Amino acid sequence: MAKTLLRPWLCVLALCWTGHLFADFPEDFIRLETQQPYFGQLGDDEPQRFYFVLEQAAQITLESSTLARINNVHPEATLFNADGRRITSDRMSGQGRNFRIQRHLEAGTYVLRVDNGRPCGSLYGCPNVNRDYQILLDIQEPGRF
Repeated sequence: MAKTLLRPWLCVLALCWTGHLFADFPEDFIRLETQQPYFGQLGDDEPQRFYFVLEQAAQITLESSTLARINNVHPEATLFNADGRRITSDRMSGQGRNFRIQRHLEAGTYVLRVDNGRPCGSLYGCPNVNRDYQILLDIQEPGRF
Protein backbone atom coordinates (compact mmCIF):
# COMPACT_ATOMS: atom_id res chain seq x y z
CA MET A 1 0.00 0.00 0.00
CA ALA A 2 2.81 2.44 0.85
CA LYS A 3 4.45 1.87 -2.56
CA THR A 4 1.16 2.59 -4.31
CA LEU A 5 0.79 5.92 -2.51
CA LEU A 6 4.42 6.88 -3.08
CA ARG A 7 4.56 6.19 -6.81
CA PRO A 8 2.37 9.16 -7.93
CA TRP A 9 4.54 11.53 -5.89
CA LEU A 10 7.69 10.22 -7.52
CA CYS A 11 6.19 10.92 -10.93
CA VAL A 12 5.19 14.42 -9.90
CA LEU A 13 8.72 15.08 -8.59
CA ALA A 14 10.28 13.76 -11.79
CA LEU A 15 8.04 16.03 -13.85
CA CYS A 16 8.89 19.08 -11.73
CA TRP A 17 12.65 18.47 -11.98
CA THR A 18 12.92 17.63 -15.64
CA GLY A 19 9.79 18.85 -17.38
CA HIS A 20 9.16 15.31 -18.67
CA LEU A 21 8.36 11.99 -17.13
CA PHE A 22 10.94 9.26 -17.44
CA ALA A 23 8.09 6.97 -18.50
CA ASP A 24 7.91 8.92 -21.78
CA PHE A 25 10.90 6.91 -23.01
CA PRO A 26 10.83 3.25 -24.05
CA GLU A 27 12.47 0.76 -21.70
CA ASP A 28 15.45 0.26 -24.01
CA PHE A 29 16.61 3.88 -23.56
CA ILE A 30 19.72 3.86 -21.34
CA ARG A 31 20.23 6.52 -18.70
CA LEU A 32 23.61 8.26 -18.80
CA GLU A 33 25.06 9.56 -15.55
CA THR A 34 27.89 12.04 -15.29
CA GLN A 35 31.36 10.50 -14.97
CA GLN A 36 29.94 6.95 -15.21
CA PRO A 37 30.99 5.58 -18.61
CA TYR A 38 28.58 3.41 -20.57
CA PHE A 39 30.30 0.37 -22.10
CA GLY A 40 28.53 -1.51 -24.87
CA GLN A 41 28.53 -2.78 -28.42
CA LEU A 42 27.18 -0.95 -31.43
CA GLY A 43 25.55 -3.00 -34.15
CA ASP A 44 24.85 -2.12 -37.76
CA ASP A 45 21.08 -2.16 -37.89
CA GLU A 46 19.65 -0.54 -34.79
CA PRO A 47 20.82 2.69 -33.16
CA GLN A 48 21.21 2.87 -29.40
CA ARG A 49 19.34 5.54 -27.49
CA PHE A 50 20.32 7.19 -24.23
CA TYR A 51 18.93 9.95 -22.07
CA PHE A 52 20.24 12.22 -19.35
CA VAL A 53 18.73 14.83 -17.07
CA LEU A 54 20.07 18.27 -16.21
CA GLU A 55 18.60 19.75 -13.06
CA GLN A 56 20.04 23.16 -14.00
CA ALA A 57 21.69 24.75 -17.01
CA ALA A 58 25.17 23.36 -17.61
CA GLN A 59 27.99 22.84 -20.09
CA ILE A 60 27.95 19.19 -21.20
CA THR A 61 30.41 17.03 -23.09
CA LEU A 62 29.34 13.73 -24.63
CA GLU A 63 32.18 11.70 -26.07
CA SER A 64 32.61 8.21 -27.49
CA SER A 65 35.75 6.14 -27.57
CA THR A 66 36.72 2.95 -29.35
CA LEU A 67 39.84 0.86 -29.35
CA ALA A 68 42.65 2.20 -31.51
CA ARG A 69 42.06 -0.35 -34.26
CA ILE A 70 41.33 0.10 -37.92
CA ASN A 71 38.46 -2.40 -38.03
CA ASN A 72 36.02 -1.02 -35.47
CA VAL A 73 32.69 0.77 -35.33
CA HIS A 74 32.47 4.52 -35.96
CA PRO A 75 29.93 5.95 -33.49
CA GLU A 76 27.87 8.86 -34.79
CA ALA A 77 25.69 10.84 -32.37
CA THR A 78 22.61 13.04 -32.61
CA LEU A 79 21.39 15.02 -29.59
CA PHE A 80 17.69 15.82 -29.17
CA ASN A 81 15.63 17.62 -26.57
CA ALA A 82 12.88 15.58 -24.91
CA ASP A 83 10.32 16.87 -27.42
CA GLY A 84 12.28 15.28 -30.27
CA ARG A 85 13.80 18.47 -31.69
CA ARG A 86 17.32 17.86 -33.07
CA ILE A 87 19.92 20.03 -31.31
CA THR A 88 23.14 18.88 -32.96
CA SER A 89 24.98 15.88 -34.34
CA ASP A 90 28.60 14.82 -34.66
CA ARG A 91 30.59 11.96 -36.08
CA MET A 92 34.32 12.66 -35.92
CA SER A 93 35.13 15.63 -33.65
CA GLY A 94 36.48 13.32 -30.95
CA GLN A 95 39.72 11.40 -30.89
CA GLY A 96 40.12 9.07 -33.84
CA ARG A 97 36.76 8.35 -35.45
CA ASN A 98 34.63 9.17 -32.42
CA PHE A 99 32.01 11.78 -31.75
CA ARG A 100 32.38 14.66 -29.32
CA ILE A 101 29.53 17.01 -28.53
CA GLN A 102 30.08 20.05 -26.32
CA ARG A 103 27.12 22.32 -25.64
CA HIS A 104 25.59 24.62 -23.11
CA LEU A 105 22.12 23.20 -22.35
CA GLU A 106 19.24 24.43 -20.24
CA ALA A 107 17.72 22.30 -17.48
CA GLY A 108 15.71 19.40 -18.87
CA THR A 109 15.85 15.90 -20.28
CA TYR A 110 17.87 15.11 -23.41
CA VAL A 111 18.13 12.11 -25.72
CA LEU A 112 21.29 10.92 -27.48
CA ARG A 113 20.97 8.57 -30.47
CA VAL A 114 24.12 6.70 -31.48
CA ASP A 115 24.42 5.00 -34.87
CA ASN A 116 27.24 3.04 -36.45
CA GLY A 117 28.63 5.33 -39.13
CA ARG A 118 30.41 2.41 -40.78
CA PRO A 119 27.94 -0.44 -41.22
CA CYS A 120 29.15 -3.79 -42.48
CA GLY A 121 27.58 -3.95 -45.94
CA SER A 122 28.89 -7.47 -46.62
CA LEU A 123 26.60 -10.37 -47.54
CA TYR A 124 28.84 -12.60 -45.44
CA GLY A 125 28.80 -10.44 -42.33
CA CYS A 126 31.72 -8.74 -40.67
CA PRO A 127 32.91 -11.06 -37.91
CA ASN A 128 36.21 -9.23 -37.40
CA VAL A 129 34.71 -5.82 -36.67
CA ASN A 130 35.27 -4.71 -33.08
CA ARG A 131 31.89 -3.36 -31.94
CA ASP A 132 33.00 -2.30 -28.44
CA TYR A 133 32.71 1.37 -27.56
CA GLN A 134 32.02 3.62 -24.62
CA ILE A 135 30.27 6.92 -23.99
CA LEU A 136 31.21 9.40 -21.30
CA LEU A 137 28.96 12.24 -20.15
CA ASP A 138 30.64 15.14 -18.38
CA ILE A 139 28.52 17.91 -16.85
CA GLN A 140 30.14 21.18 -15.78
CA GLU A 141 27.55 22.99 -13.71
CA PRO A 142 28.09 26.72 -13.42
CA GLY A 143 29.83 27.98 -10.31
CA ARG A 144 28.18 30.22 -7.80
CA PHE A 145 30.29 33.23 -8.75
